[in-house]
Amino acid sequence: MPSRSKYKSKQSRDRFDLDSYLDEKIHSDSEIFHKEDKKTSTRSFKSSVVIFFMIVTPLMLIFNVSPFNPVEEVVDAVTNIDQIESVSNAPVLGELDGANGGLLSFYEQARERGYNDIFNNSGLAAMYNSGVTMDYLQQLEEAGYLSEYSYSAIIGLYNGGVTVDYMTSLQSMGLLDEYSYSGIIGLYNGGVTADYLQSMQQAGYLDEYSYSAVIGLYNGGVTLDYLNSLNQIDMLDEFSYSAIIGMYNGGVTSDYLTQLNDAEFLDTFSYSGIIALYNSGVPVSFLQDLDNRGLLNDMSYSDVIVAYNS
Repeated sequence: MPSRSKYKSKQSRDRFDLDSYLDEKIHSDSEIFHKEDKKTSTRSFKSSVVIFFMIVTPLMLIFNVSPFNPVEEVVDAVTNIDQIESVSNAPVLGELDGANGGLLSFYEQARERGYNDIFNNSGLAAMYNSGVTMDYLQQLEEAGYLSEYSYSAIIGLYNGGVTVDYMTSLQSMGLLDEYSYSGIIGLYNGGVTADYLQSMQQAGYLDEYSYSAVIGLYNGGVTLDYLNSLNQIDMLDEFSYSAIIGMYNGGVTSDYLTQLNDAEFLDTFSYSGIIALYNSGVPVSFLQDLDNRGLLNDMSYSDVIVAYNS
């Protein structure tokens, strides 16, 4: 039978030490916790870094900043954008209070002169933005033309350089109402004088031609005498104004045209052909000889010239 002291000694060795176990467990759990916490912190830090570069990298590309000092340059870029937006949203001084009084002053002056009864604000703004001066409007008003034209017509007249004096010269001859504002602009810039228009009117030719034709005849140097010579042989209506310009400058006489007409060759050739035949010295008698031989119908005017000079 074992002794009490031996049993007691065994109990002492095998007795569970709760305090030590708890200390050991707490220490073990603490190490595990710190390891897990370190892993979690590492994963959180990596995620933060990835998110940071996902956000910052596009900003660096958009704002074209340096990778060595990105934060400062991004802040500068954003500041610049704010400044640009601030400037773009600011009122344009030239529109409100710039040189020449500004748009609001233009409105005020128009109201004072009663122009707002003729044009609405849109029309006034269009004229202002097109450079039409209040002085020009006042000249038109004093001449009695302001209410005769739309704001777009006035813009055209002003930017076309048409003076009120030129309009008055047309009015004195009763021609101002005969032409549209575009016609007036064309005549003025084509250099057509009031005297030329008056002579055309007195001869009865002005109603026969458009303003572009009148400009062409005037700048083509066609005299009133040449027009009269064509009119006398009843050929003025046979040719376009461009044909008349060509024949006049080609030196074609009304006598040559009369001979062609009498021989019934006038409709055989174009006006350019007639000019070429005349300047090549081809007589109408040669054309008659070719016609008598049955050759003329198969020949162009250049063939005729070659045949005549051979």
